[in-house]
Amino acid sequence: MSASGLSLSMLLLPLLLVACQSIPPGVSAPDASPRIEALRVVTLNVGSGRSVETLRHANAGYGPAQAAAADRWYGNGLAWPPVMRDVRNFLDAVNADIVGLQEVFHSDHCADIPPSARDGFVCEAWQPGDPTVAQRILGEGYQVACHPGKPDKCLAVHRRLGHIAGCDVSFCPRGLEGLDDDRCGSGNRVAAATVRLMQGGMLRVVHVHGTSGLTLTDSRCRLGQIEAIFADGGAAPGFGVVLGDFNTDPGRVTWLDPAARALRRSARPPGHYRFMTDVGLLVRPTFLSFLNIDHVLAAGMSGECWYAGRTPDTAPVSDLVYLDHTAVVCDLRTIPPTVAER
Repeated sequence: MSASGLSLSMLLLPLLLVACQSIPPGVSAPDASPRIEALRVVTLNVGSGRSVETLRHANAGYGPAQAAAADRWYGNGLAWPPVMRDVRNFLDAVNADIVGLQEVFHSDHCADIPPSARDGFVCEAWQPGDPTVAQRILGEGYQVACHPGKPDKCLAVHRRLGHIAGCDVSFCPRGLEGLDDDRCGSGNRVAAATVRLMQGGMLRVVHVHGTSGLTLTDSRCRLGQIEAIFADGGAAPGFGVVLGDFNTDPGRVTWLDPAARALRRSARPPGHYRFMTDVGLLVRPTFLSFLNIDHVLAAGMSGECWYAGRTPDTAPVSDLVYLDHTAVVCDLRTIPPTVAER
């Protein structure tokens, strides 16, 4: 190299460094594409939404009195040890890379629950500093981060895949980036993680638990949450995953709910987000027996999903009368950029 060429390189180097440091948040650098071929993701609402009228007498001790206590003191979040064991066994067997959990009881709230309401629940034996319910059902292989102001909504990343940027410990109760208006529920219902992959590159993951309800306020909140997911292209110009309980059905209630219409419109061609889960009038429901509100979308990926206990030859997460949502398991594969951009 000539002296003049060397001088020019020395002059350009600081400019190149500044350019690399000036990439906007949420936009991947050219060398940040995921170096992964396969990815297994799970979304599961673990809440105890069953009404007391549906409970059997023999249900691992969980009956009408326990359902009433769960509603009053536990926010209907996962807090019943027999069901926790079933969820743990399911997640161990599935061995996912990414898990989205909604309505998982946050153990630190045990301090506010009276002793009379602890019998049989996770709070009965709880001590300060114990692992949270999310940690107990996932195991030590995962790093867990939750929504700001909403520790009942958490995203878990297996350590073999990578770690969540900004979360340097096993459990970060506010470790995700809130994306939506937190006035719709005293906390963020849509939150994101940047996963720094062990094999190099980064993956954007958005976790969702949309506002439920049919009032005009509920509908506006839910629409705002859907719009927050896909703002600026969903902050996933090449690769990304969106998963969770959207509390709207983009295949059955588009005539009724603006959020359902917005969600359906936002599933775009390759290179943007597309549904990996089934959408339509006749698809298998994931909530009770009539709605399909638990979904996985991905950008730059293709894949197939199955529904625990609803897809043939699969078992439900638990045989106990407790969970009212179906676990969704998706196996994703990255699409080469030259194909995804077509």
